[in-house]
Amino acid sequence: MTDDQILQKAIRRAIQGGWKPDYMDGKNHPFCVIFNHDFAKAFWGERMVRDGCTKLSYGQYTPVWRLRLQEMVLEEEPLWYLEIFLTEPAYENETK
Repeated sequence: MTDDQILQKAIRRAIQGGWKPDYMDGKNHPFCVIFNHDFAKAFWGERMVRDGCTKLSYGQYTPVWRLRLQEMVLEEEPLWYLEIFLTEPAYENETK
């Protein structure tokens, strides 16, 4: 998929998840959209997941959107990171 296709598909999924875009006039950089907390909540959902499990501790619970957003920030190509959740069957239920 091209970056534009990834972005459009991700926006559609976020809208289906309840995101209400209020500034989609074409003036904003795509990163302003994908790193928006409301977008992330709608795209990944607010289910709680365990974060930071190691052999020495069980970690703590955090909303899945926050964990995925933190991971995406570290990616060199954040749109490619989003694409994983749009194409991989293992992540289909992640947003529900």
